[in-house]
Amino acid sequence: MRASSEAGRAKVRRRPNALFRPRSPRVPAEAAYHSRERSAASPPARRPPRSRAVHRQGFGAVATIKAVLPGMRARRRGHIINVTSMGSFITMPGILYYCGSKFALEGISEVLAKEVAAFGVHVTALASDSFRADWAGRSMVRSKRSIADYDALFDPIRERRQAVSGKQLGDPAKAAAALMRLVEMDEPPIRLLLGSDALKLVRDKLADMAREIDRWEDLTRSTDGA
Repeated sequence: MRASSEAGRAKVRRRPNALFRPRSPRVPAEAAYHSRERSAASPPARRPPRSRAVHRQGFGAVATIKAVLPGMRARRRGHIINVTSMGSFITMPGILYYCGSKFALEGISEVLAKEVAAFGVHVTALASDSFRADWAGRSMVRSKRSIADYDALFDPIRERRQAVSGKQLGDPAKAAAALMRLVEMDEPPIRLLLGSDALKLVRDKLADMAREIDRWEDLTRSTDGA
């Protein structure tokens, strides 16, 4: 998010999870920031938790983009930052809908970046690791468990997540500082990892993917026409 004034930058520092949404193309805002925590386009509370996660993190981001993009396109400048997660690269049992929606937002961000580059509009997918926020605390809505077969897999993960809640490696204040550096860049990256955990886990995932692709290369090539 490229803040247009010192007051705007102060607002970002005070509310790093805020959603900035220009109401018309005439609003001189030059950036939009969609948080993974909440969205102005959140679905009605009557939706089940898994549906709310998908709608908030997927369709909520799309609704925000649609609101701000016309003004940015008209001004031929802007920066859209979608906060995804390292969960948009790696996967963890027990948070299927979370990871699935983050994968979707990562893909949306990448395609959108190619579509709007000619208009001077930048798009960045901000993939963070575990930060000392409330993600694993009271803000996490857990589905009711009904299949005991999964307990052996899920229980240790849940216990670990609860044990480290509030003690994660990531510092939210430093994440805000990194965000401010990002919005001041003339040529920002399409994707940016935040945190050494995310860096290691994503690198490991990409290495695993490369090995798997190499392993099955013959089968992959077998579908080519003669």
